[in-house]
Amino acid sequence: MTVDHIYLTTRTGDRREIEWVELNQLKKDILWVFDENVGDLHNPFVPDYSFPTKYWEYLRLDGDKYFRDEERRFYKQGVLIVTLCMTVEYIDTTSGNQHIYGGTKIDEIIDYVSDFTPSDNDEKRLKEIIILGLRIADSMTPTDLMNRDGFEHKALNDFHKHLDWVDKTFVKSYFQSRVK
Repeated sequence: MTVDHIYLTTRTGDRREIEWVELNQLKKDILWVFDENVGDLHNPFVPDYSFPTKYWEYLRLDGDKYFRDEERRFYKQGVLIVTLCMTVEYIDTTSGNQHIYGGTKIDEIIDYVSDFTPSDNDEKRLKEIIILGLRIADSMTPTDLMNRDGFEHKALNDFHKHLDWVDKTFVKSYFQSRVK
């Protein structure tokens, strides 16, 4: 059964209606990533066998007047956070997973995130942080990926220093909003 008022616009401009089961699974994935990684975005746990979805495609999730702004923001911020966690996982050559994106090329993910239109300054900053991480990931050579002593990149520390802000601004604030 489709959700008549929620759809995804593909990169070719086609509209794909979203099924309830798909939307519910997306919410479960976002909440699981939030719960599992709150307070520790520097070492996220996002196993590829549990997260095979191309979450960045949901940055094109939209709907009519019945798809409330609060819901839309939750899903878009959520998939941004999931994508960020996947990126942190990818660039961690010591214990991360460089297969986390499945078969998707990193430049394609960069395009999706770049096309995302933030609704406020916090989302704008989050988008910039994710693009920075994705560009670091995209710059990694096969030799870098094999470096189990840890990958070094001139912008890696800059990227990591923003993760606590992301955690506080999005993940922890989500949980705080739920207990009010």
